[in-house]
Amino acid sequence: MNPEHSLLHVVIATDLPVVSHGITSAIGTTTWATTHAVCRTPSDILASIPAQLPTALIIFLSGKLFLRCNISTWLNNLRRQHPSLPVLLAVDQTEAPFFLRNGMLLGIRALLSLNFEPDEMLRALGAIRYGQVFTSQELLTSDFRYQTTGIHGLTPRERDVLEKFARGLSLSEIAHMANRSVKTISLQKQSAFRKLGFRGSADLHRFYSSQLMSSPDNSMPETGSMAPASLPAAGVPSAPRGRANVIADQPQRVPAAHVRQREPA
Repeated sequence: MNPEHSLLHVVIATDLPVVSHGITSAIGTTTWATTHAVCRTPSDILASIPAQLPTALIIFLSGKLFLRCNISTWLNNLRRQHPSLPVLLAVDQTEAPFFLRNGMLLGIRALLSLNFEPDEMLRALGAIRYGQVFTSQELLTSDFRYQTTGIHGLTPRERDVLEKFARGLSLSEIAHMANRSVKTISLQKQSAFRKLGFRGSADLHRFYSSQLMSSPDNSMPETGSMAPASLPAAGVPSAPRGRANVIADQPQRVPAAHVRQREPA
C-alpha cells in the first residue's frame, strides 16, 4: 500500500499522562497519523496492536512502564509476534548507546531522547511511515561524547580504580590492593565518573560491559567502540543488565524530561 494514501495508526506506550497527552496532541495535528491506543502496561501494548493496519509503536522508556521488565527481552518477544511492527523508542541518553548498536535487531526504527520536541517526533514517525530509520541528533552527539572521551582522559590510577570497581570490587578492597586510603580511591572514582559523564554505577556498567565484550584480553580498551551511527544492525540484542536492576541501584528521581509543548507564537 502506498504510504501517501494510508493512515498510520500509532500505539503509545507510557504511564505518564503528560507524555501521552503531548504525543497525542502532536499526532492530532497531522492528516496522515492517528492515535490508536494509549497503553500503560506491557500487556496492554500487545493487546492494542491492530491487525492488518499500518501501525507504529511509540515507547517512552521512563516512569514505571518497564520497571519490572527487561526491555530488550520484551522487544525481542514483540518482534517474534509482530515482525513488521516498527518501534519508535524514546530513551535516556545513558541508555542510548545500547539501542544505537542493537536497535534494528529489536525492531526499533526511530530513536529519540526523552526530551524530544513534537516536531522531531513527527519527523521520526514520517520516516517510519516511508520505511526509513530516524535517530535523534542529540543521542548521536551524546554517544559520540562517550566514544571520543572514552578512557583517554583518565589517569592510570583512575583507570585502574574504574576497572576494578566495574568488576565488582568494593572501594575498601581496591584501597587495600593499591595501598591507598578509601577516601583517595573514592576521589579517584568520582573524578573518573565526572570525566566520563557518568551519573552513577549503572552508567559505568553499561559502558564497561559494552566496551569489554569486544576486548580479547578482557581489559579496559584504549578507545571506545561506540560509533555514532543511525541504528546499525550489529551485536546481540541483550542488555548488559535488566532495566529493573539498573533502576534499583540508582536513587529514584523524577523522569529525565517530558514532551515539550510548542511555545505560543
